[in-house]
Amino acid sequence: MKKIYFLTVGVLFSLSVFAGDILTGSEWTQSAFQDLAVGTFTPNENGGFQIAGDAGNQGIWKAVELTAGNIYALTGTYTTGGCADTWFQIHLASKSGAEIGEAGGEINGVNDPNNVFYFFNATTWNAGWPGSGDLAVSLDAGQYAGAGNTYTATASGTYYLIVKIGSMAHYDITVSTIAFDEEVGQQQGLNDLKADAFKMWSNDGTVEVEGVGNVAIYNVAGVLLDSGVSTSVFASKKLNAGIYIVTLNGIPQKIAVR
Repeated sequence: MKKIYFLTVGVLFSLSVFAGDILTGSEWTQSAFQDLAVGTFTPNENGGFQIAGDAGNQGIWKAVELTAGNIYALTGTYTTGGCADTWFQIHLASKSGAEIGEAGGEINGVNDPNNVFYFFNATTWNAGWPGSGDLAVSLDAGQYAGAGNTYTATASGTYYLIVKIGSMAHYDITVSTIAFDEEVGQQQGLNDLKADAFKMWSNDGTVEVEGVGNVAIYNVAGVLLDSGVSTSVFASKKLNAGIYIVTLNGIPQKIAVR
């Protein structure tokens, strides 16, 4: 069972333990927005997909069942190529992509009436356009800034996770992995983390992680500092001296950088 840990800081360090991706077991549905064209949609074996095309606007969506009071976390990775005048957003919505798009509508930003929670936004116009990135890190500011990658449900019911991708020119985005996990418990204290879950070491102010999969590095306040996909050994960017939490495929471990 996959577990993902997020940290908040107080008198004790509190780790929320997430497991059970609620996106599994159902297919993505593709819907046009604003009566514009949809691009090619190619799912992958990890639950992600590639979307590519020319001028258009669309939503890729799944229905999800949420329970009031429970916390849900969006995680994943993406790569981009050949994009111009492109937008890329992830919403939790009160309506499906089909309902929103059937009247030529769309969903756009935190102030949209169909938006329940705005997880992620990146465009080619603001904050740079990366070759790759982490879905937990939104890039733009203002009303189009993502609100973070965890959401506490205020009411039980059916919601819709919508990935909106489009362009006025050309776009090519691959969501390599995507998961929407439900919190299953709490774990207290940095001392609860295993010290030997996988091999890693500090090297001249960086953290190097041995293994294959998704790597993420957090400070003890739970702020994501670096992430990437490792095919053998992942080397982080330079870090200040301190204690860090490193996850490999969702498994956490602590390390000191001196």
